[in-house]
Amino acid sequence: TTGDNKLMDAHLRLLAYMMTKASRDENGIIYHLNGLPQVWSDSNYMLPPYLAAAGEYKHEINQLK
Repeated sequence: TTGDNKLMDAHLRLLAYMMTKASRDENGIIYHLNGLPQVWSDSNYMLPPYLAAAGEYKHEINQLK
């Protein structure tokens, strides 16, 4: 929207991390790793809308389920 290449680069790097490197359980759910797999409330608040905005609808729905 803004045309700012730095913002687009940050978005693409964050999306790549979420889609390929973030800690996941056997169902593909992204979680925090603090000694044990944990899903924090802020992950459910912030991650699914971001994934939806990025067009990753399958992953967004899976995260919510």
